[in-house]
Amino acid sequence: MKTQSFYSLLAGALLLGFSFSSCQKDDSNVASLTQTATVAAAKDDETVDAISDKVEQDADAIADEIESNNFSSTKSGSDWGCVQVTVDRPDTVRFPKVITLTYDCMDTINGEIFGQKGVIKITVEKTASVKKLPWTRLVKRTVEFQNFMVITDSTSVTLNGLRTMSRKDIQITTYDNLNKLRYNILDTISANYTFAIAYNDTVRTMTRIVEKSRNAILHFEKFHNWHPYFFNDSIIMKGKVTGVNASGLNYSNVITNPIIINHCPYKHNVNVITKGTKEYTVGNNSPAVIKYSSDGCKTIIEITKDGETKTIERVFGRKFHRWW
Repeated sequence: MKTQSFYSLLAGALLLGFSFSSCQKDDSNVASLTQTATVAAAKDDETVDAISDKVEQDADAIADEIESNNFSSTKSGSDWGCVQVTVDRPDTVRFPKVITLTYDCMDTINGEIFGQKGVIKITVEKTASVKKLPWTRLVKRTVEFQNFMVITDSTSVTLNGLRTMSRKDIQITTYDNLNKLRYNILDTISANYTFAIAYNDTVRTMTRIVEKSRNAILHFEKFHNWHPYFFNDSIIMKGKVTGVNASGLNYSNVITNPIIINHCPYKHNVNVITKGTKEYTVGNNSPAVIKYSSDGCKTIIEITKDGETKTIERVFGRKFHRWW
């Protein structure tokens, strides 16, 4: 695990601090939050979304590696770094099986402390080979966060909750005289999370109920064998997030134009959100519009409400996972 790169990214997200202190709950003002308060709350939601994306990706990456190793966790402890890994059924026959990741990771970068602590349990369900695919395939992967903490000197975020990814369909097509393959994979993702954010001696909580679909379009080219062709790949996200924000107010964050994720044109292992829009609404207020674009290998986010705009860079990008 490359903890150094993770913590460097984490520093960029958390050392900026959360801005929820500017949006206090006041029932008399719920219907008329200022532009500044709404934009700040939308920024907080984007930060929490990026953090949850990152820890989900890291957990998925370990699960992918374990699956490719026939669900054996006999890899040497040093290779898992600061994460203890156990598998309840280390074979390729019996499902479902549970992978338990116990994190106890701390590091210091430029004098600042960063870490991850807590437990993640991943339940993997697979089915026998089907007509389209001559191998077993993933049906569902459930990720449970148990007091999972992301820590810096000044801020900690504690995550509890469950995320379920269900595979709905796989379509495989060939083209270019059978020399290329395209996989079209459709998943549904649901989650129910609670975040406890401790910052400057203040603890606030946020909830996130996620209902999304993910359409991954993956490409392979035939040389001597089939090889992935990353630069044509894309992920399309649709759906919404609802919950209670850090100021105790109900909110919704709805994707109004699909979120499109592509590979960076310069690095195949870096992904960027190239387009898409969302509307972030608090209570009965008018929404803030969140617009995504890319600048090289950076994802740029513009949050606008009533003429006020805040531009931020998304610190964590999504990864392409080729498990099915």
